Amino acid sequence: MGARCTSVRTKGCKGHKTWLISRASDLHLRNTTRQWTVSEMTSGAYDVLSEHQIIRRQVDALQLGLEKRADGGRAWLDEVAPIVSDLTKGLLSHFKGEETIFFIDVKTRLPRHLATVERLIEQHRGLARDFETVASEVVGLDPSKSDAVEQFAALLTKALKQLRVHEEQENELMLSAYWQDLGESD
Repeated sequence: MGARCTSVRTKGCKGHKTWLISRASDLHLRNTTRQWTVSEMTSGAYDVLSEHQIIRRQVDALQLGLEKRADGGRAWLDEVAPIVSDLTKGLLSHFKGEETIFFIDVKTRLPRHLATVERLIEQHRGLARDFETVASEVVGLDPSKSDAVEQFAALLTKALKQLRVHEEQENELMLSAYWQDLGESD
């Protein structure tokens, strides 16, 4: 371990409460369903906070792209389309990782968070549907049709807002479950 802790997924990091959910390779997720995020991580371990950071960057980039639509033309659409595609694929992988690693760990160690976990899992289904719809609509979007552009922008804006709220709720669960609850017995 290095001298600096940069991840919630730490083990033996002095001065920080530590926890380790699981290794991606233990669940055969490495090089299959989690490629978009594991490649971003140096440890190869499942790191939900790193994934949330990646998602946040993509959400921010999409919001900036939407703001550029006022300039007209295709440039904003050419910028947004690949990010929508990447985010949609990544979210499906991210949700699967949370449901098979993070949420199971929380439910096992801290059953009082079961209702929160179940609510977040249900939100995954809705978010997956919303982003799959956005991804399918962006493909055929004609930037010269202002009504279609505004409808798409409203759909994407709503999905991004819901995703931000959802990720914030998961971050709160992490803080509550791992930093506060497990730290109480220290």
